[in-house]
Amino acid sequence: MKNMILIMLVFVAALIASLTATQFDNLFTPAYFKLLDLIILPRTLLAIFAGGALACIGSCFQVIFRNPLASPYTTGLSSVAALSLALSELLIIFFAFKSNIGLILYITSSLAFVFTMYLMLKRKMSKQSLLLVGVSVGILSSSFIVLAQSFMGNESVARLVRWTMGNIDIIGYQGVLILGSASIFFLFFIYTQRTRITLFSISEEFAHTRGVNVEGLFQRTFIGANFFLIILIWFCGPIGFIGLIVPHFTKKIFGADFSKNIFPNFILGASLLMIATVLSKVLISTHVIPVGAVTASIGAPFLIYLLVRSRF
Repeated sequence: MKNMILIMLVFVAALIASLTATQFDNLFTPAYFKLLDLIILPRTLLAIFAGGALACIGSCFQVIFRNPLASPYTTGLSSVAALSLALSELLIIFFAFKSNIGLILYITSSLAFVFTMYLMLKRKMSKQSLLLVGVSVGILSSSFIVLAQSFMGNESVARLVRWTMGNIDIIGYQGVLILGSASIFFLFFIYTQRTRITLFSISEEFAHTRGVNVEGLFQRTFIGANFFLIILIWFCGPIGFIGLIVPHFTKKIFGADFSKNIFPNFILGASLLMIATVLSKVLISTHVIPVGAVTASIGAPFLIYLLVRSRF
């Protein structure tokens, strides 16, 4: 109970900071309330939905892949998304395509990638092989992105690099409504599957003896999470490390029971992304740091710690 109260206090503090820290000198002025409605509140809501959902997906993936280093982007979807946007920049530069070609290529390539992964699952590909495919796709996509960047102008390269670092900058509520609705739907799905995933976390054999369709659960969770990630990545870019580190903190504080960790994962993930968003805007007064760079600065040392601990 004390731990739950503590994380709620952290959430409230992060919420207050997100709503006020970047406009501290102009609080409660007409200009502040205008910015609050147009930018600050939408950005805060987007950070809550994105951070919370990323933490929950990371927790799911670490269970179903039985790998403590699994994260929402382990399977390579973010790399495919970045490659599609790099190709769209080339089409705009050399063939004068309209700017919406980026969205078309993004949706097409992402859906094709998820469908390919689904076919691999139907062919009984092992979980570890699936992870290796994701790593290989990431390496291959990175090489093609570097090649594409050599043909881009400085503005296109800067835009692509900034997108790959993630961002929570948004104007208005359209993106918030879309991502928020998708987040609620996905969280409802996780909640309905919480008992099965908890049994799965003990062992696949144990879950099977309790009547859980292990393969079906893996496929539903994996495909459902990736469909949600398609929406999230479009609006926020690939914001790393939240889905990796938050589940470990939650398990350390609340234990390994997945069914009891859904809400704490969401709250801590949302809090971390709100804090990272604030830091990205106030650390250097003359520049805005990509929020993914802040989460990476927090998450990378923790990843090294996990690797060292698992080795020794």
